[in-house]
This record gives sequence, C-alpha cells and structure tokens, in this order.
Amino acid sequence: MKKVVVIVFGLLLVGNILFAQPWIIDFGETEKSILANTVSTDLFVLPSTGNIRARVGNAGGGVFLKNTFIDSLGSGMELRIKGPDSTTNNLVQVYNFPSNEVIYIKYEFLLGGDGGLNSNFGTICFYCGAGNSFSTNRIVIDSVFIGLKWVFQEKQNIITSYLNGKLWTTISPSPMKQSNIYEIELYGNNSNSMVTYSRKTTEYSINPQSFDFWINGQLIGDDFSKGPLPVNTSINAFMFSGTDNDSANCFVDNLLYSNVLPIEEDTLPVELSNFRAELDYQNRIQLMWVTQSEVNLLGYYIYRNNEDDVATAELVSPIITATNTPSTQLYVFTDASVNEAGNYHYWLQCIDYQGNEKFFGPSICRYEFPGTNSGSEIPLREGIRSIFPNPFNPCTTINYAMESAGSMELAIYNIKGQKVLGKTFAHSEKGNYKFLWDGCDEKGTGCSSGIYAIRMRCRGRNYLSKVAIIK
Repeated sequence: MKKVVVIVFGLLLVGNILFAQPWIIDFGETEKSILANTVSTDLFVLPSTGNIRARVGNAGGGVFLKNTFIDSLGSGMELRIKGPDSTTNNLVQVYNFPSNEVIYIKYEFLLGGDGGLNSNFGTICFYCGAGNSFSTNRIVIDSVFIGLKWVFQEKQNIITSYLNGKLWTTISPSPMKQSNIYEIELYGNNSNSMVTYSRKTTEYSINPQSFDFWINGQLIGDDFSKGPLPVNTSINAFMFSGTDNDSANCFVDNLLYSNVLPIEEDTLPVELSNFRAELDYQNRIQLMWVTQSEVNLLGYYIYRNNEDDVATAELVSPIITATNTPSTQLYVFTDASVNEAGNYHYWLQCIDYQGNEKFFGPSICRYEFPGTNSGSEIPLREGIRSIFPNPFNPCTTINYAMESAGSMELAIYNIKGQKVLGKTFAHSEKGNYKFLWDGCDEKGTGCSSGIYAIRMRCRGRNYLSKVAIIK
C-alpha cells in the first residue's frame, strides 16, 4: 500500500473528517427491544435522506438498545447483540443504504459475557455487503464483502478472523481481548481501481477488491482480501450476528456509515480559538492566541510580512514551546523589531513532534512610528497597570493609566474570543484610574471559571492583559 505524507494548509486547526453525508447512528435515547422476526423502521435513528430498515432474526436471542455496564461507550444507550440458545444465528441487519463500491464504517465495540462479564465460548460476527440477501434470516456468504469474526476463549482471550474469499483467516496475534473498548474502522474497495483515503497527514491507498482494518487508530489489516461478493457490486448493508451461545454478546455504539471514503482536512492535534495582532502600551506589536487543547505539539513560530504572502514572510520569533495540556492556554509574543510605519501581516505556524505543520492567519496590525515629546515632564506609562486579585472570586480591580485626557474602551473576552463585557469611560485628564469587575457579563450573569482577556483601547492603541476566575 502506498502512503504519502500530505501537508494541508487551512484556517482551522481542529481535526475534521470530510464525508458526503455520512449516516451516524447513535441508537437513540430510549430503551428498545427486538426479539422476533421483525422489520423495524424505528430501531435506529433515521437518516435525513434515503431509506433505512433494520431486521432482527428469530432464533431466540435478544437484541435491545441499552447497556448499563459501560457508560464510556456513549450516552448510555448502546446496541447489545446476544447469541441465541441454539446454534442458529441471531442477526441484526441494517440495509437499503445508498449504494457504492466503496465503504467506510466506524463503531465502538466491546466484547463480553452476559452482564458485561467475560465469556469462555460463543461467537460474534460482523458482515457488510449487498443488502438484498441480508434481508433474510440467514447469511448469504456470496453477498459478503467484509466479514469479521470474534470467537470467545478462556482468560478474556478472543480469536479474531476475517473472511478471505469463502474461508476464514485468523489474525495473529489477536488484536483484541474481552472487556476492552475498541474503535473499529473499515475502509473497503470493491472496484477494479485503486482508491485512496487520508488520516492525519498521511494518504493511504486500497488495492482493488480489498479492505483496510483499523483498531484504535492502528492499521491491523493492510489490503486484506475481501469476501466472495462479486467485483463492482455495490455495498449497501451491514449485519451483526451472535451465534453458538447467549453468553457470547457484544455492545456497539456510535456507528457511522458512509458510502465514500473519508478525507481528513486538518490534522494537527491542537484546537485554536483565537489569534490576533495588536499594539501594546509601549507601541509594540503584540501577538496573542488561545488554545483549547494541545496533544503531541512541539510549539509555535511567528512569521511577518508587509503584504499578504506567507510564502515570503519572515520568521520573527524563536520556537514558542507548547504546553500540551487539555486545558485552555493563552500565549503572548511581542514583536519589538518593527521600526517602520505600515500594515503588517502575521501568521502563526504550529508544528508537532512528527514535523507536521499548519499556518493560521494572517492577522493584520497597523503600526505608526511614535512621535517625540518635548519638555521635562515624565509621561505616565499608559495601559493596564495591574489586576488584583488575580485569580479572583467574586471580584477584582483593574488598575490602568491614561497619559492624556480622552475616552477609553475596556473589553473583556472569554477564551473563545467572545466579548462578555464592554465599557466606555471618558476621562477629562490624564492619571491613574481603576475599574471594579464583579465577574459578571453585560446581562449581569456570573461568568464561569476560566481565563479571560482584558483589552484597554484608547487613541487607536490596545493594551492587553489576562485574568482568571476561580469558583
């Protein structure tokens, strides 16, 4: 399989996967139970377009939507599939999806015995393929494109196999055990041509009539051979099957189906909510950005140009090390090297430990060369002088200075860059002033715990500081 590193430039840094209208099945919010030979249109949440039907076999096993044992699978409403008392299959079939020769399916999966405990025997299978044959209470092997089988063993062990033609091939060593939650991802290609998909910054290709098998973000099966479904036959159904004994069962949640292969647009492990460039009280250009979370991130660089062209921009900062924490972080960098008036464009470059990079911006700031003052009087140092206490609860005092008479705008922003409070003050003379903030927004509602940005603006200049509320 060919894998090519792809660098993608964009405006957002949140990892997103692009699909053509995928169907996401979350199994609803109410408890349901299907025990008979039934065709149901309400077992699953219906898609916005198209047709979906669910059918459950009548071999004596139970299929119902609730799992009180494993909350981490989702919202508490999961699909549970139990094998019947006899050796006949107990099937859960979903079919009549939009047809295509490629398929992407993802779901959370847990294998365990009755009550979420371990089991020593029993079998659970998953199939996807052509839906017409799946609409009966039996498996038509010639209509299967992907077949996976899990056989329960002692000591939490599981034998994992896939359908290679009409024969089962064991995956050794087995990548799964009982009582663990796994994210299963399947990328299938039943055409005569090679197809591609991307994950993070890597592009993967699937050979004709093959599929890729991922578990918890790890590639387990690279171009596994498909089942006996004829080539170029469209795939529009999937099925879970419990066999051998009712102690063998599994739990499924957060099932996503798409008849196109996904493409990840943005992949750096950082969520960035704000990036801006403004003048500080010393007439220097200050860059500020806020991240909601960071994982495996090396750090940041700042680039500058006097035109909107990142390719010719100049690096103006050293590496700014990332904190790599799941909590909100505020970063500030001051560019003191500007000495000519003009408009300056700034970009933020993010780099992870694998060398993957992303640019965010530009943010534009107008710089005016400061004039000179005559006379012996020492001017006040304009700007936010202090915030005390910080952190605070329930109120704090923002102390600031004005070097001449005029109006001043004070704005407070949350970590998402949203203004929560705005005030305008008119001062008839220069001097030191203060504002008591009670921690409430403009509606008088108390702000939640977190970091807030304070911006003081007067005569076209901005002065920034930050404060934290702790409750």
